[in-house]
Amino acid sequence: MERLGVPREQLESHARGGADQEDDGAICVAPHLSPAINLFAHLRSQWRTASAGMGGFLYSGLDYAAIEPAMRLMGLEPADRPEMFRQLRVMEMEARDAMNER
Repeated sequence: MERLGVPREQLESHARGGADQEDDGAICVAPHLSPAINLFAHLRSQWRTASAGMGGFLYSGLDYAAIEPAMRLMGLEPADRPEMFRQLRVMEMEARDAMNER
């Protein structure tokens, strides 16, 4: 999350269950990250997978061909798309690693 511009103090506060954390376990999202998180959610069915043998599979990453059309359909400004793509890639790598831990 530091790569997305979330200060270390905020990350540490969340880890300790600080004031920024809601009672239901949800965490507050920095406003500048909301569009990228919404884009990530819209792309939730666009994961590429690879066979891992014995009926298993691994997530290899998002289908990048789906990203730009999703950005357009969401009405994201062209000038904002490079930074949005950078933020999306950080989330993609973290999610991929977490989903492949089995």
